[in-house]
Amino acid sequence: MGISQYTFIKKERRAKWDRIPEQHRQEERLLLWQGDRGNAAAEVILDEKAEALELIAEPVTDEKGNLSEGIEVRAEFQKWISTYTGSNWIPEPRPYRLPEAPKGDKSYSADVIYGSQMEREKLLKKNGRIIQPLWITVSTTQDAKPGFYSTKIRVRTEQGGGQSLKLKIRVLDLKLDQDNEYYLNLWQYPYASAAYYQVESFGREHLQIMKRQMRPYMEAGGKIGTASIVEEPWYHQTWCDYPSMVRWKRENGKWQFEYGEFDRWTGFLLKEVKVSYIECYSVVPWGNVLRYREDGKEIEKQAEPGSEFWIEAWSAFLQSFVQHLEEKGWFDRIILAMDERPKEEMEAALNLIATFPDRHGNSLKVGGAVVHYNKEMWDRLFTVTPHLSALANGEIPRELFKEIVRRRRQEGKLTSIYSMIHDYPGIFSMSDPGEAAWTIWYIESCGADGFLKWAYDAWCKDPLEENVHCYFEAGDMFLVYPGERREKEPDVRVSPRFRMLEEAIHDVRKLRQMKKVPEYEKKAEQLLDSVRCFYGKGKSNGVGTAGFMEADEQIKRELAEEVERLHRAVSTLSCRYAMEH
Repeated sequence: MGISQYTFIKKERRAKWDRIPEQHRQEERLLLWQGDRGNAAAEVILDEKAEALELIAEPVTDEKGNLSEGIEVRAEFQKWISTYTGSNWIPEPRPYRLPEAPKGDKSYSADVIYGSQMEREKLLKKNGRIIQPLWITVSTTQDAKPGFYSTKIRVRTEQGGGQSLKLKIRVLDLKLDQDNEYYLNLWQYPYASAAYYQVESFGREHLQIMKRQMRPYMEAGGKIGTASIVEEPWYHQTWCDYPSMVRWKRENGKWQFEYGEFDRWTGFLLKEVKVSYIECYSVVPWGNVLRYREDGKEIEKQAEPGSEFWIEAWSAFLQSFVQHLEEKGWFDRIILAMDERPKEEMEAALNLIATFPDRHGNSLKVGGAVVHYNKEMWDRLFTVTPHLSALANGEIPRELFKEIVRRRRQEGKLTSIYSMIHDYPGIFSMSDPGEAAWTIWYIESCGADGFLKWAYDAWCKDPLEENVHCYFEAGDMFLVYPGERREKEPDVRVSPRFRMLEEAIHDVRKLRQMKKVPEYEKKAEQLLDSVRCFYGKGKSNGVGTAGFMEADEQIKRELAEEVERLHRAVSTLSCRYAMEH
């Protein structure tokens, strides 16, 4: 009884609970900068009578056997999560309630990097074997000593048998800039964690949880916070609620606004998470429904942008909001954001916002996720974010987009790209982790400032057991998982796709840093120009209107190889750069 196979596997590919890996690799190598992070993946195959494993990352030592300083190795099991291969799309107009659970084949995804203790009751057995994946994360500090290092990742069964894998680590004499200019924007759903842990929203306990929960986002380069200024700005498309952080009241025909929760969350994001900006959703919410309290009653009213009621309500809000932000000193850090709204609605919002400047005559910043290119509209937006398909399909030529980004950057504006449902490559729990890395690489090849994705932490009822979603592909709504409710200080758990997203961001940050030296600018641009486009090569499995986009095995293999190639190319450039600079 015990371990029958223990091997490194490709981190770019999703582990399969019912498929034993063909490869047998006992050694893996990582090349890192100072202040960097890299990853490796492995699988251990057990016989069906095994009950538990002990996972041990041995101390990291240099070539002389001395203990390293500034290098941390975390070896953790990946937990199998029950999931579905499709979605149950509800036609418009969506009801303001949750529909039935998704249809489609039920499966499992090793989507959460769980910890060093394997859960006995969650072992999945197939043909007399248990397949247990694990994830290895290596982090270096800014003052880690350059050199060659090694460690072993050991697994040991309760019965006493054990095996080990060797990990070799090289640290270059290069510091990754801490003040990086990559703009990662993963929308946050703080009410989901308050409900999950059953704590008061934005109370002391909740904010302590959120401080731990937001740490991976900060470390990956998160620059944008998310806040709500109306009830359910996306028409309740998630299992969790998303109330307004601003309370709207209307008494005797006069509007009043309470900013208690907004202030606590905004203050937390600016002080603890240190975001650059906070996007507030939305002057034009999905469904254009405004909910408020009037004379003691809850009112729900249609508020079409440009209509008389919409102008009355939002004029009152904007006058109050601008004054409140000035008093708090937050005016320059706030963006009034709009998500995939029609051009005429966005124009109505922009026109109204411009009529409520601050005391210096400046208007609030406005941002928008958009589908098409419109020069007049884009020029008016501080942040603009087209969908990845507009670039990949040539609707917006890449060279034109690069020129637009350069011009906007000179004007102090931000330009990102977003991905979403029904995309291949995707960033879902049934996607290969390498698809997340490819997405970052392709967006960088287009010259954008960063990447936007919905969402970071919009949890469902029991995310550590089943990550099902009512409307969209499983995993679309969160990239990180909660801790156990019973834990005294629950910590966030990330997914392999989040780690690969972060690793690719580190790679493009290295390129940006090296590009500042003239002779490396051309080399970096040549590498980015060589990024192969895989967008649109997937096919829907037909489950639900959105379905799950999946490519055939050949495309998946080629995408993984492309991500590996790009990562190796950065390592090669880094070695040369370290020698010359």
